Amino acid sequence: MLTANPLQEDIDSDGAGDSCDNCVNKPNADQADLDENGIGDVCDYICGDINGDDSGPDIGDLVYLVDYMFGFGPPPANWLTADVNASGGYADIGDLVAIVDYMFNNGEPLICL
Repeated sequence: MLTANPLQEDIDSDGAGDSCDNCVNKPNADQADLDENGIGDVCDYICGDINGDDSGPDIGDLVYLVDYMFGFGPPPANWLTADVNASGGYADIGDLVAIVDYMFNNGEPLICL
C-alpha cells in the first residue's frame, strides 16, 4: 500500500496521494490495476456499460441486463457496471428500474462504486 505524504492532497482519502493515485476520485487503497493501463480498476469502467462495448449506458445495455435477469443472456463481465444504484455490487431489479428511469424519464444519474 502506498503511504500518503501528509502535505500532499488525497481527495478520495485512500492513502495514496493524488499525484500518484491511479484513481483520484474513488478510494482504492490497493491501487489495483489488473490490465496495467495506468487506470485503477475501480475507475476502469463506464457506469452502466453493462454489455462492455465502451459506449456508456444505452439501449444495448438495457437489453443486455433484461436478457441476463430473465435467464436469456450471460452475466455482465464487470458487475460494477451493472450495479447502477450502488446497492452492493450486483445487478438486481433496482438497477433495472434505475436504468429505465435514467434513460426514459430523465431520472437520477447512474451511480456505480
